[in-house]
Amino acid sequence: MSKQIFKTSGAKRRLNLRVSESVYNSLKTFAHAVDSSAAGAASSLVETAFLNSNVIHRYIETYVVATLDPNRRMQLKEVLVYSKQP
Repeated sequence: MSKQIFKTSGAKRRLNLRVSESVYNSLKTFAHAVDSSAAGAASSLVETAFLNSNVIHRYIETYVVATLDPNRRMQLKEVLVYSKQP
């Protein structure tokens, strides 16, 4: 008997993602562990990430630090501060 662990409420929309084969294999393994389809598992992961903003913030911070030099990071910080002004 299959139990759905993750349930979503409200209107559902389709999201198309392209991932590498290794990511897809990891997703299939996760889906099997939670008794779901790969698409259902991906949907649950995306929804959980957006509902838990700390996950998104850490990912963005890691990406920014890894890809931008210190000068560009300072410029980005200034833009963010400016964008928060009323």
